[in-house]
Amino acid sequence: MKIKYIYTDQVGPLSDDWSVDLTDDWSGDVHRNILLSGPNGSGKSTVLRLISQFWKITGSTILNTSREKVIGTGWLSKWNGSAIIFENLFPSAPPLVGFIHGSQLLYEKLQDLHPDVVWMGGVSIKKTNTGNELTILRPQGNWFSKWRDAQKKLLLVPGEPAQTPNMIYLNAEDRRWRAPKKRIGAPIPDDYNNRWLTTFQVSDDWQGSIESSLVNLKIVNQKKYEQIIHDLNRYLVNKQIDPVIHEEDNNRLRVILSRANSWHTLDDLSSGEHQVLILLYLVSRWMEPGGIVLIDEPDLHLHPSLINGMLGQLENIVKERDGQLIITSHNPDIWERYDTIGKRVMLGGS
Repeated sequence: MKIKYIYTDQVGPLSDDWSVDLTDDWSGDVHRNILLSGPNGSGKSTVLRLISQFWKITGSTILNTSREKVIGTGWLSKWNGSAIIFENLFPSAPPLVGFIHGSQLLYEKLQDLHPDVVWMGGVSIKKTNTGNELTILRPQGNWFSKWRDAQKKLLLVPGEPAQTPNMIYLNAEDRRWRAPKKRIGAPIPDDYNNRWLTTFQVSDDWQGSIESSLVNLKIVNQKKYEQIIHDLNRYLVNKQIDPVIHEEDNNRLRVILSRANSWHTLDDLSSGEHQVLILLYLVSRWMEPGGIVLIDEPDLHLHPSLINGMLGQLENIVKERDGQLIITSHNPDIWERYDTIGKRVMLGGS
């Protein structure tokens, strides 16, 4: 699954009719690696949020209800309208499927531009006191029923291989590490509702923490657990994460220092080390084949010597799973990297 086009109509700080085509001019393929660049306030984070909101609403409203009309009161309804066109959304889906949230006028305009696109989403028909009344568009066909079933299995049958892509959205403001204080070490399963749209929420609860999820992964997939620990240790200097889970420490992991008989917990890693741990773990653990990964400022808090290596590893994971990576950054070195290996989309006249 890859995003091919994005259209907006007065969305946040973006220009009134901002749009982008993510097709490679030479090959005709959709770019796998995309960078959004531009000054502060130009709309980079807005674009990532827009994409994630479309995916969230698709999972909650389009696939999981039979309602023909809803009152749109969420974040997407704050703006005039927007649309995203996906390529290879689902194995048996049409080649191009569009998601729309906006006016009838926008819908008709996009139908004229892309007559070969199958549409779903919400089209605004009138305003009410509580929000816009939306007519829900749902595709007809066997593929849509199969996709609906695949989404339910993704959430309800965690041990079964995914039959649908998913999305990972990692906002810069939310990627803060907090030491757990509640239910430390308790055997609590991961929240598989997070499997459709994976995010990271700051919490002092053991459930939902990176460390708790790592412990769970060791139980359900020892080989994958060992590989992730190995990958994470490549970015630690004079220390290594011990793959052994210590019951005497409330089932916590130890970071062994190069000094003999000295260790600390994951909580005592640096801000940059925490960022590497959050990004690499969540993408390695939760990205399904064909998924899309959205990361706001992946270089946040990182030493310059770590940036290219970590980005390269993220890019390799996405390539191996035949997905798409969309990031933002203010770093000129990353601009140059994506001018070479992907597509750099410049916002705000940057």
